[in-house]
Amino acid sequence: MNKEIIPLVNVNGRNDRFRYEKIQEDGKWYFVKTALKPELEPNLKREFLWADFLNQVALSEPDAHIRAPRMAGFDINGGLVMEYIDAPQVAAPSDGSAWRVKLDRYAYILALLDKYAEGYKADWPQDTMTNINKIEVIWRRWFGENIDDAQPVLRKALTVINESRDSLTFRIQHGDLTPWQMFEVGDEWIIYDGEKAGDHLPRYNDLAYGYGRLFTRLKDRATAAKLLEKFLEHSGVDPEEFFEQFIAIMTLRATGMLADAYSDREKYDYYDDAVALMDLCFEKRLEGFLPAKSL
Repeated sequence: MNKEIIPLVNVNGRNDRFRYEKIQEDGKWYFVKTALKPELEPNLKREFLWADFLNQVALSEPDAHIRAPRMAGFDINGGLVMEYIDAPQVAAPSDGSAWRVKLDRYAYILALLDKYAEGYKADWPQDTMTNINKIEVIWRRWFGENIDDAQPVLRKALTVINESRDSLTFRIQHGDLTPWQMFEVGDEWIIYDGEKAGDHLPRYNDLAYGYGRLFTRLKDRATAAKLLEKFLEHSGVDPEEFFEQFIAIMTLRATGMLADAYSDREKYDYYDDAVALMDLCFEKRLEGFLPAKSL
């Protein structure tokens, strides 16, 4: 058996948690993701289960042209082995023009996954790092040395979240489903990196994450509003019932954007945008998140 191993680097994230490799065996290329610490091994199971969920959706909705990478299983070192996909991302993190071009399909996929998440059951690993019921633990981890500066905002955020906490429902979420977590192969979008996936996250987490990235990191409030408008069109959910849940998870995700803005400030300053998103959450009006006159 001929084998070639090529180390890879995650250009959009950290490389101190997993080892990434491109491996060729007998002429076929595979991608291998291996946890560098035992406590991260459940993340690989999450990714495996996310692929199972997504492929069930793909079987039910073939015209959606979405799927997960094909999984080959785990190697002797516990690494997750899957097909290697040599294709571009749907949109890079900072490529706002690509996000705008693909926005309607992105919103459609968020709505489609929300629809099928309701009935999906799996034996997900427990998660204490991103569980909304551990919110103050989450904030200490997110904000680090900036936690004291952020306390006045976080106290207001906790009030908003607590006011809607009882309305929250939980459905499988990817965790950070954005266009840079998808490969584009012809008409097909292949959604990967489900290591944060699970049913411990509140419904609409992925929508709120995409909204927050557009609003803050890309400084594109109009496209963020359009994403939400298109999601509501595709999903058909009642806007008032939707917003009762969305405001809580959007507020939590906005605090994450603010934490990122603190840490990214020296290389890319979107702090004012993150503060503006927090202020929008504190207003608690659905129309504030949507394009003008869309209601």
